Amino acid sequence: MNKGRRVGCSVVTTLVVAISFIYAVVFMSRPALLVNHSNALASVRILCGAEEMFRSGAIKDEDGDGIGEYGTLQELAEVEVYTSSDSDTTRRLLPEELANGQTGGYMYEITVPASPDLAEEFFFITAWPCKYGKGSALVDDLLAQHGVPPFGPTGRMTFCADQSGKVLVADIEGAKGRPEDVENLDVWMTSEEWVFGTSSSQRPAASERK
Repeated sequence: MNKGRRVGCSVVTTLVVAISFIYAVVFMSRPALLVNHSNALASVRILCGAEEMFRSGAIKDEDGDGIGEYGTLQELAEVEVYTSSDSDTTRRLLPEELANGQTGGYMYEITVPASPDLAEEFFFITAWPCKYGKGSALVDDLLAQHGVPPFGPTGRMTFCADQSGKVLVADIEGAKGRPEDVENLDVWMTSEEWVFGTSSSQRPAASERK
């Protein structure tokens, strides 16, 4: 009889631990995802600034017309710039972790047209989560401290930007953005709308936001 009670208590204890762990995964990890989102937004803005520096310096000018072209992520990563106008010290145009194309639970890609004429005018940046979901990286961080491989999502939102400098944000289930996708303004919101939590009912009609 006592043995049966001990087994029953063990099962109940296991269930309580399992439920507590699920609660931690779902709720404790949300702040960590917000950090990943904020870092991804900041990184996309860094890439936009790097593109403008790359083009204005005519670091790449394949058609020799004196007008610089935008660069790919790899091309930006290879550039060194002076830390100041009166210094001989240089630094990489991009932070090392961003130059690798993957950091903070996000992957990054820059698309530039093959034509030099078009590459002088256009670029497209997208950042998408390594693992999509609404759970949490916080739990993964805790598990990693004990040598347990991560299993939770690293982000929910996809970020995109182009030569206009405007960053758009959407939940497209972890897919990377494409230039033709961001034309759908009913799905994508500006980074300002996303940061300040503008609801769909408060947003202007798509035709008014172009």
